[in-house]
Amino acid sequence: MRLRLRNSLLNFVVEVESRNSEWLNIVMADAENSKWHPELLHYDIRYVHCFVIVDKKGMAPAKTGIPSSRLHGEGLGEAFHNSPA
Repeated sequence: MRLRLRNSLLNFVVEVESRNSEWLNIVMADAENSKWHPELLHYDIRYVHCFVIVDKKGMAPAKTGIPSSRLHGEGLGEAFHNSPA
């Protein structure tokens, strides 16, 4: 299920990043790859898909709840996109 959800969100994520490239960089961490474990622990990522806003100082002022569907994930992404900077 996670792979299908990630693949279904890929085009959406790429589009959001390209529309906001002047201030937004998106990183998609692979929770099953041990190289990402320090970041997963640091930002307390315990579920897939988790959207985390990280500022230039490495602080995370916002993180989403657990998405229950592709549409929920897209809605969370849009909410972050439309939130005031």
